[in-house]
Amino acid sequence: KPGVSIQMAARELRYAWFRERMNALGVPVLATAHHRDDAIETLLLNMLRGAGRQGFMGLPPTRNGIVRPLIEVSRQDIEAFAREQGIAFRDDPSNRDPAYLRNRVRHELLPLLEALHPGARQSLGRATVMLRELGGLTDMALTRELELR
Repeated sequence: KPGVSIQMAARELRYAWFRERMNALGVPVLATAHHRDDAIETLLLNMLRGAGRQGFMGLPPTRNGIVRPLIEVSRQDIEAFAREQGIAFRDDPSNRDPAYLRNRVRHELLPLLEALHPGARQSLGRATVMLRELGGLTDMALTRELELR
């Protein structure tokens, strides 16, 4: 599609395939391996793009039959756990390609932020949770206000 990045198109195809398989197998929920670092990258990308309130809410832990049980766990902690348990950790080589903005955020911006302010990832991780919770509270308050009218 015009105006859609290769990564976005691949994501749409991937989720369409998962939906097809879920429907064929009668599986109501898909669990993904999105983690805290993904949430941080999404927040930063949305900020760079000038996203509105919804964009600042980032990756939701659940939405439309998709659950992200690891969304508040760091990639580093997941990799350490996998090593301890003897579980192979798979990394897509395209995740290192600097042609993609997300990868530049991951490999250039986040290390710079961490160098400038040690603990930046933890702070940004907390911010993703707080912004998501604040967005949910705002949605509830708006819904309640509309119901009262």
